[in-house]
Amino acid sequence: MQVPAAVSPLTRDIVMGPACAARVLAVFPTAVYLGVDGGRSRTAAVLPVVTSDALLLPTSLRLAASSGEVAWPVCAGDAVVVGAGRVVGAGLELRAVREWRPSRVGVLPVPGRAAADGVGHAGVLADLCADLVRAALDGRTVEPHVHGLVGAGAGLTPSGDDALCGVLLALRAWGRSPAPVAAVVGAVARSLRRTNDLSASLLRAAAEGYAVPQVVSLVEALSRSEPEAESETGRSVAVTALEAVHAIGHSSGRDLVAGLAGALHSIESAGSPIESARSPIEGARSPIDGARSPIESARSPFESARSPIESARSPIESAGSPIEGAGSPIESAGSPIESALFASPLRKE
Repeated sequence: MQVPAAVSPLTRDIVMGPACAARVLAVFPTAVYLGVDGGRSRTAAVLPVVTSDALLLPTSLRLAASSGEVAWPVCAGDAVVVGAGRVVGAGLELRAVREWRPSRVGVLPVPGRAAADGVGHAGVLADLCADLVRAALDGRTVEPHVHGLVGAGAGLTPSGDDALCGVLLALRAWGRSPAPVAAVVGAVARSLRRTNDLSASLLRAAAEGYAVPQVVSLVEALSRSEPEAESETGRSVAVTALEAVHAIGHSSGRDLVAGLAGALHSIESAGSPIESARSPIEGARSPIDGARSPIESARSPFESARSPIESARSPIESAGSPIEGAGSPIESAGSPIESALFASPLRKE
């Protein structure tokens, strides 16, 4: 099967770098997941190869063909080679011919109380994430809060990880003080060995503001100015964005929203050092011209050294047997993934 593809800047070093061995971890109608040997990427040890109609993970190699046009010739366990702009082996031949730009959250005005209440704040996950962000804002240690979330739950991306992605994106968008942001990002980076490689790659991406388009749209919708948000059109946009995120996976979208909601309530109620803003966003871009998010100053835990999980074999890669099903937040179609195969060894029930 020969198909042109577009590479993400987050996995460019894997796809465009020297050839290296990889193994097929899972095959679904809209995606194939490859475990890549070595720690060459700052954001991924797993390369998702997705069709044009798949949920668009920020680390994906995106094919110029839909799932209806693709018949994957590979099976879980097959060996392939990734590098020099190609993915080849087991009847598969993909060539990266261009780059695509994944959706990214920028620095945005902090939503008002109405928007915070609109996204909801119910359940244990939201409370845990609110406690985490409150501790960061108060200058208290965040390690116990982060340890309680990373890898917690079953699935390809555990519930705790999905919620933490929401927290990281909230801090990226609405954090105004670098110290709390750096504390959370650093604690997450030091805890990645507690989860699997794919989930770890999405946490790293979220720390840099990257997420699937539906999630970025929700964050931007929440940051509309209060008059605009309270208008019929504004409410419709926010509700539509929230429903789109809730529809991701079996529970991953809702878990991510729980993290986003918990973080937002703590940020909105803190006042200082997080500043509220009610001004309109032009074109959904940052109102601070040329400003960098405080989270960018905290990248070093992810980039200055190899990820903790890159020094060990992935829990996914050690599974051996073919992976069946979906249940994952990254499925857009297909059958459910059997949770136990992807659960972190240190997961919390």
